[in-house]
Amino acid sequence: MSDEAPTGAEAGPAPSGDGYVTLGADIATLVAEVKRAAAAEAAFQGKRAALAGIAVGKIALYIGLALVLLFFVLMALVFGLVIGLASVVGPWAATGIVVGVLLLATVLAGLGAWAGWKRLSWAVRAQGDGQ
Repeated sequence: MSDEAPTGAEAGPAPSGDGYVTLGADIATLVAEVKRAAAAEAAFQGKRAALAGIAVGKIALYIGLALVLLFFVLMALVFGLVIGLASVVGPWAATGIVVGVLLLATVLAGLGAWAGWKRLSWAVRAQGDGQ
């Protein structure tokens, strides 16, 4: 054993003159340990939040890029549909058909979103009424 004074987690309350550790010394040690643990946890959570922030930024960038590329893919598909139908029904009719189908898809998507919103608002209202 060494004659050096213990430090950090090894340091405990000093025994009183009769060899026993007082309750006050135990509580003081406990408070110091809790403060140190809380400081370490706060530092850990801060680093974790910084890492999550960086990751969220990169994820958002990739999602944005994917949405832009998806938009271009859909525009190429629409353009191809118009050109393909133009040889069958004429350019104006092909444009009208493609626009009509896209409009129908837009209305159906909007109705689906509206129905989902109504279900969600009903569920939130039902939870808020004390259920």
